[in-house]
Amino acid sequence: METVFRHRDMILNPRYGRIGIIGFGHILLVDVFGPIVEIFGYVLIPSFWLLGLLSLDYLWALLAVTFGFGVVISVGALALEEVELRRFPNPKSLLILMGAAVLENFGYRQINNVWRLRGLWQFMTGAQGWGSMTRTGFRSS
Repeated sequence: METVFRHRDMILNPRYGRIGIIGFGHILLVDVFGPIVEIFGYVLIPSFWLLGLLSLDYLWALLAVTFGFGVVISVGALALEEVELRRFPNPKSLLILMGAAVLENFGYRQINNVWRLRGLWQFMTGAQGWGSMTRTGFRSS
């Protein structure tokens, strides 16, 4: 958020070319508004179901599409990287990483969005900082 705020004049500004239009537009959508919308959806959709405004079939379908899309994006990005860069020495390493790419969509992604939303809140309220840390250094015996 500090970087986006510091360079806010670049956001969607054609004067900065692709960086201003595409790059900062993407950052604005994915990094700033993304966690807000995603967490709002995680709260709102089950609430609709609990209130009887959404049928169980639609709830399951929406969950399947949401998590399925996340898995496809994660595994697809990994596959694209492997095709282009060939970083993995053997198929076992690639399969382990693909398993992690699938699992990240069931828990880690949600907690990561909570952390990102917390960071956004801290930026907006001015509650920034690392806190106090005591330096210990190396002690000689």
